[in-house]
Amino acid sequence: MNSAWNQSFFLWLNAACAVFPDWLWASLTITGHTGMVFALLAPLLRPRVHRGRVVITGLFAAALLGGITSTVVKESLQVLRPPAVLTPEQFHLIGHKLELVSFPSGHSLSAFAVATLLILGFRLRGWRLTGVLALAGLIGLSRIAVGAHWPLDVVAGALLGSACGWSGWRAALWLHQKNGAQTVTYSSCQTGIILLVSVSLFATPMGYPEAQLWQYAASLLGLYFSSYSLLLLLKLIK
Repeated sequence: MNSAWNQSFFLWLNAACAVFPDWLWASLTITGHTGMVFALLAPLLRPRVHRGRVVITGLFAAALLGGITSTVVKESLQVLRPPAVLTPEQFHLIGHKLELVSFPSGHSLSAFAVATLLILGFRLRGWRLTGVLALAGLIGLSRIAVGAHWPLDVVAGALLGSACGWSGWRAALWLHQKNGAQTVTYSSCQTGIILLVSVSLFATPMGYPEAQLWQYAASLLGLYFSSYSLLLLLKLIK
């Protein structure tokens, strides 16, 4: 996995990204964290967002599939990360030092899974499609910028994430067409989980103090929209 070209490309990209501030890459990289993803997509829980609930159901399915796939591949291959292979003088490290289970990039997987879900769920075209893909790509690039992953890890994560996003969307469509995800109880449980995840972000150590404010902002966003949606759902139960 750690071929000469992979290391050389990592060093070039890592140095090129260093011209931008650390807080930018740190903020981008934590955006690919699963907890951050759930909190940031909480606005889709609102009743007025057409197909929002289907996308959220797809997110749960994709997160489960992606988590299992990523863990199995990582533990099977046991690829070392850049800090375990290179000396500190060779590259720019942002945040905590990670050394084990590098392949594939889980943050890149999450970013492209979400991008795929949004593209399929809202039938994005034009600048919206370009913007979603560009953001996913920047999140993947941030994993190289912070010194956590090799380029090949990011590419593999992007491909797996796209596949998980597509699979999650198909599973969500099936569930909603079968009315398995149409009940108020199901929606309340879904919303409650996102509420708990959003709250947990306040105390989740991500190893990037430069992005602490962004982490808190995402937590508050998820907390607000999940609480609002849960209150509406509870009124329906009464």
